[in-house]
Amino acid sequence: MKKFRFREFKVYKDALKFRKGLKTFSRLKFPKEEQYCLTSQFWRALDSIILNIAEGADRSTDKDFC
Repeated sequence: MKKFRFREFKVYKDALKFRKGLKTFSRLKFPKEEQYCLTSQFWRALDSIILNIAEGADRSTDKDFC
């Protein structure tokens, strides 16, 4: 089985764009006092999306990603 095949999935590429856009948005629009609380939690949730796609790609089927 090919390693890191999730990088070819459209949903993974879309999730990367989504994460980048929301991280930029949060830097610009979230209050500075929330930088280490809400922003940190928000970014961890965005990273979790990417990690879940990578973890799910380790399964033997691609039906969840098509």
